[in-house]
Amino acid sequence: MKTFLIAALTLDGFIAQNIAQSSLKWTSKADTARFIELTKRAGVMIMGRTTFNTIGKALKERRMVVYTKQPLDIPGVETTTLSPAELLQKLAIEGHTEVAICGGAHIYTMFAKANLIDTMYITVEPLTFG
Repeated sequence: MKTFLIAALTLDGFIAQNIAQSSLKWTSKADTARFIELTKRAGVMIMGRTTFNTIGKALKERRMVVYTKQPLDIPGVETTTLSPAELLQKLAIEGHTEVAICGGAHIYTMFAKANLIDTMYITVEPLTFG
């Protein structure tokens, strides 16, 4: 299973200005296009509830897995509380070969601490939020 982290950062290291802000609203068109291309290629996006809330819907051509203890009744979106290793094992058994870790900071940390990230795609935008 290939696992990559994808994130956009400001020059001062922020991934968002506030918890309700999607990176698609402040990043470049090139970053947005790269995000779409890479996540469609992977086919599976893993993220936390706050990150999902900034998107607010299922995205076409991608399976969305959201870490949360609260159920989401949104077609095309599933929830999990599995450990990162257990989730990747489940997805591999189901035939997936690549996943995108899409944030936020807590989810990035969970997968990094479990040593489960193969590649990092980081865009640094010429902005500051701090």
